[in-house]
Amino acid sequence: LTIDVQNDFCDPEATPGRSAGRDVSMHVKMIDGILQLVDEGRKAGIPIIHVRYEDTPWSVSEAAGEQRMRQKGRRDAGLLNSAYALCVPGTFGAEFFRLKPQPEDIIVTKHRYSAVIGTNLDLTLLSLGRKSLIFCGGGTNICLESSVRHAFMLDYYCVVVSDCSPTPWGEEAYKASLANIELAFGEVVTLKQ
Repeated sequence: LTIDVQNDFCDPEATPGRSAGRDVSMHVKMIDGILQLVDEGRKAGIPIIHVRYEDTPWSVSEAAGEQRMRQKGRRDAGLLNSAYALCVPGTFGAEFFRLKPQPEDIIVTKHRYSAVIGTNLDLTLLSLGRKSLIFCGGGTNICLESSVRHAFMLDYYCVVVSDCSPTPWGEEAYKASLANIELAFGEVVTLKQ
């Protein structure tokens, strides 16, 4: 599973990187590893699932939008009317960052941090007969960790490829999240393992 490998999360030229000062350098550094992992998965016959995030007027409640703004220290009204909306469908920010989904790949759309809550991911995995998951992609300490936790709670065996799982929130958050996952929710490996 690739998590949130989209321009708004990864590309320095996307709005969050340019105007909101989000540090996407770890994403840029790790993208080649992500692409390699996906390519090797395809060669091994492993189903590739790309999880993408979308902000839409109907998917972000007013209360949830306000809470996100408070957490981010922003007081501007209207998540989707602000410059801080992420991955709005049809925009450059919502497109995959250097990732080229193939016709046989599966795309799952999420509207919250977790790829499992409120999506068809669990049903898709059950239909594929898969109980082991390999995670890579963005937001190690938020979206990726939330997805791993929820998958673990549904009895999936979770593996996170640490050098293919960046975050814009710094080395301390990155390491803490990987330690959390290793402690209780899955296995943490590197691309070469």
